[in-house]
Amino acid sequence: MKRTTCTVLTWILGIHLLYAQSIQLQTVVSAAHTNASNGTINLSGNFGQSIANSDAGALSGGFYSSISTLLQENFAPNINVLAEYQFSAFNIIQGDTIAADILDLDGVEYAAIWIRPIGGSAFDSIPLTIESGDKFTYALQSNDYDEMGIEYYFVAKDVTDRRRRHPTTGSLFAYGTSPQVTFPNTLINLGSLAEDYRMISVPYQINQNEVATLFSALIDLGDYDKSKWRLFSHDGDNNFSEYPDGSAKNLNRGKGYWLLISDKNNQTLELGTNVTASENNQDNLFSIDLQSGWNMIGNPYTVPISWENVRTYNSAVNIGVIKLFEGDYANGDELLPFQGGIAYLEGAATSIEIPFSGQTLSGGRLMHRPFETTLSAKNWKVEFKIEQGSHSNSLGGIGMHTEAKNGKDYFDDHNPPRFLSYLEMNFAHPEHPLGFFSKDIVESQSQYKWQLELNSYEGGPITLSWDNSGFGEHAVEMYLYDVQNQMMLDMRSSNKLTTGNNSNLEIYYGKDVLEQMGPDQSFVGAPYPNPMTNHSSSMVFPVILTSQEAIHNVDAIIYSKEGRMIKQIYQGDLTSGLHKLNWNGISEYGKEAPSGMYFYRISIHSGNKQRQFTGKLIISK
Repeated sequence: MKRTTCTVLTWILGIHLLYAQSIQLQTVVSAAHTNASNGTINLSGNFGQSIANSDAGALSGGFYSSISTLLQENFAPNINVLAEYQFSAFNIIQGDTIAADILDLDGVEYAAIWIRPIGGSAFDSIPLTIESGDKFTYALQSNDYDEMGIEYYFVAKDVTDRRRRHPTTGSLFAYGTSPQVTFPNTLINLGSLAEDYRMISVPYQINQNEVATLFSALIDLGDYDKSKWRLFSHDGDNNFSEYPDGSAKNLNRGKGYWLLISDKNNQTLELGTNVTASENNQDNLFSIDLQSGWNMIGNPYTVPISWENVRTYNSAVNIGVIKLFEGDYANGDELLPFQGGIAYLEGAATSIEIPFSGQTLSGGRLMHRPFETTLSAKNWKVEFKIEQGSHSNSLGGIGMHTEAKNGKDYFDDHNPPRFLSYLEMNFAHPEHPLGFFSKDIVESQSQYKWQLELNSYEGGPITLSWDNSGFGEHAVEMYLYDVQNQMMLDMRSSNKLTTGNNSNLEIYYGKDVLEQMGPDQSFVGAPYPNPMTNHSSSMVFPVILTSQEAIHNVDAIIYSKEGRMIKQIYQGDLTSGLHKLNWNGISEYGKEAPSGMYFYRISIHSGNKQRQFTGKLIISK
């Protein structure tokens, strides 16, 4: 053991007392080390741990007196932040420092900064470095910040196990600034068509929020010219205002707007100079007022947000999935800075807080309720996609869930307001203010019938498709009936239907559903599999015969594309109900029909009525 002599100056209750005496000190091995010549303590090794979880033994030791009752000053270290760090989040210089004076008579055993991006999740605990005297510093790293800024606090502990947090509660913040904010070109699609519009937002608190000020580059093009650019705001339901009228005159934070810029007028949109990110953080969230029904929403932050996280955080508010637009509507989750979307609020007007991604609220309920694809499960779902020309819509679907209702619930969805054009699948629900659902999930049951309509702004055929690969092998059936075309599809065997605009469709689910349908007229379902690729199997022709007649005469013939009869697969009387006619690909002469295109004709005589059904077949070896 090494002994040294020093003069001790202590402070007690703010009164300076001078002890002019010699005291024997001893040096011990610890996470810290001492300089016996001047009595200072330097940090090294084991520090930067969480105070809440730290091991007192691991932090003990250091520079202390053999008569410590005379030296210990009964106060935790004093932390004095030299300057709250300010930086440009868009042009940050890695290595810039945060500094604090940390003083303690007994010696500082532990000193660390706890830091995270404002939009981050967990804090990182990082040891501070002694620069000189009592000055501790930390060099900022790129993962410590985001475009919103940084959040941080300090923790220090002396050798007598007294500790201090600064600030005592909460955190210190530094908000990002930018010398010039430019609207990202990746969120603008230059063009002049309806699909070239994009939903945008302004994630800054800007004093001058008039469009004429924010988008001066567009205004410089001259008087508002719809052939150069257009801007719309949403006023509820299917109502929109176009600049420079109404609510489209100003851009407000937290709101979304429709923007179109012609490809002949490519302009850089600058929002102003020396713009500062909003002073929001995880203890001071941005709040958005919502009206009943549809709301165009903009990301209020300069970091991405998760909409599912927003719904979970505001679980008492029945706000739907957010829709994004990139030529067509699609359900989304991540909302990027400067990006807008649209969501539906059930019930009365209210407000929601926008959490940062990963931020949860005590008592918040995660709304993940899984579905299966097999039709025999209690909770199952089928997603639909409709396509017409270059446009598509994937918002539709049907299914069942034990927590669902036959009316509106968490699982159901709607088509957003029609803006210029539309392509929709609509399930009739006259009890709801909107009158229709795009996705209709009902309570689990053994039998059910959905009725829907396909609607489009344009003419031409519409193709409805679905994935049936996971339907499973069991007795549960699902058939799709095209009312106008009198076409029935087994959805387990076929995965798409092409029909016309404003077509009415019916979907039947359950066991032996065709026998229970009792149609007013007889009809023939689409044959399957089509194309037929294996002659060892058969192509099936579902024939549904109305119960209005007891006996029906049926004649089914396969023809070549030249009109030559290949095979008469059935001729005779059948009773009402479902019948399945089969063709194994063998001709009247007992030979395999070669690969190619064929046609079928099925005639049904019911009393004094006759119906005839024709269609195309493909054989592919």
